[in-house]
This record gives sequence, structure tokens and C-alpha cells, in this order.
Amino acid sequence: MTIEIRDPETIELIRALAARTGHSEELAVEAAVLKALAALDAQGTSYRERRNSRVRARVLEVEWPTERQPA
Repeated sequence: MTIEIRDPETIELIRALAARTGHSEELAVEAAVLKALAALDAQGTSYRERRNSRVRARVLEVEWPTERQPA
């Protein structure tokens, strides 16, 4: 997969990160993305778990309309 980044500021940030870490620009971006994903997962639930919870809630709403929900 190819990712094209056109924003000059973003390109400079990637280059600065790569220079500081001593890695290629590709590895610097990969490390930054992995760190961001780990931080999101550390918040308690992953995106997939939150999405699945919302889907389950919608299914329950359809199966048990508000006036029929069990007490």
C-alpha cells in the first residue's frame, strides 16, 4: 500500500521523528501509529470493542423496544 502525504508540515514532522529515532521515515511513522493505538487500547477498550458494544445495544433496542424492555 502506498500512502501519499502532501502536507509539508506533516512531512517535516515525520522527518524530524525519523532523525531523532535514527530510523527510516517509514519505521518512524509505524512506531508512532503503534504507540497511538496502544494508548487508545490502554483507555480500557479497543475501538472494535466499543463498536461491537454499540451494535449490541442497537440490536437490543430493536428486539426489546423501550416499552417492552425487561425490568
